[in-house]
Amino acid sequence: MGKHIKPDERHVLTVEVVASKQVSPTFIRVTMGGDGLRQFVPMGFDQWFRVFIPKHGQSELRLPTTTSPLWFAQWMLMSKDTRPLGRNYTVRNFRTEGVFSAGPELDIDFAVHGGGEASAWAENAQVGDRIGILDEGVTYNPPAGADWELLVGDESALPAIVEFCSRPARICAPRCSSRSRTPTTRRRSPLPRGRTCTGWCGPIPRRPLARLPWRR
Repeated sequence: MGKHIKPDERHVLTVEVVASKQVSPTFIRVTMGGDGLRQFVPMGFDQWFRVFIPKHGQSELRLPTTTSPLWFAQWMLMSKDTRPLGRNYTVRNFRTEGVFSAGPELDIDFAVHGGGEASAWAENAQVGDRIGILDEGVTYNPPAGADWELLVGDESALPAIVEFCSRPARICAPRCSSRSRTPTTRRRSPLPRGRTCTGWCGPIPRRPLARLPWRR
């Protein structure tokens, strides 16, 4: 595994919803924009960030004021009535020229599942709703000499897997295995040429994984 690449500068950014769309039966894509996003620096594939979402009933979005490791202490010291929901998400798409707004835009794919606070927010997101984000950089940075990679994840990992598999073919040829609740979700997550994916619905089977070339 390559080294985790951190941003040169980090900012706690306030961004707002400019669009949302149901992209499959179990995924909602929420597009964020706003002036705060102008400070966001795209770093490539598998870039992830912290998301701070107002909980149900919270009228004000409170955010940490530091990007040092102390941000977590600030967040935890907020009262339960004012502390926003904290989650981790992967950049699905970032555009410097917006489709739904005048400035840059960031797409976030939310897996919709019953009882999840973040997915409930995504299902009810309205244009103008605000959230906070804190960039964490790129975590999955494989060595340049890798011939192939195995990416395994459940349905919530699909946005990260598909984004990672969109890298130029010269880097490597990922083989991914993903579990989805619906076949439609897999069909709507096409991979670039040269990528292969084994997908299924329901419990994770053992035999398809066993057939992959674990050893050369």
